[in-house]
Amino acid sequence: DPTDLEIVIPVTCKFRVDFADHPEWADRVVVLDETETPIRLSESYGLFIAVGEEIMITEGRSGVIEADERARTLLLYKGEELVDRRRLSLQPGEVVTIDL
Repeated sequence: DPTDLEIVIPVTCKFRVDFADHPEWADRVVVLDETETPIRLSESYGLFIAVGEEIMITEGRSGVIEADERARTLLLYKGEELVDRRRLSLQPGEVVTIDL
């Protein structure tokens, strides 16, 4: 029934990752939802936006990364190796800094 159509748009949440004391530790971030599925991330660079299932980290810091409210788990990789896995608790309307 077309009148029962429901469109759900997840709320955007923002976070950044900071481990500048150990910049060699990881080089990219992936975020999973509650079903362990990677979700789309985006990061702005002035006029440019990087969008995908992973965001690169430079010198131990990310810019502000946008994910939707389904974000539950943060994965940090160095090359192909998973170096850390953490539970995420993001809040719409605020930029959460994840210090490692």
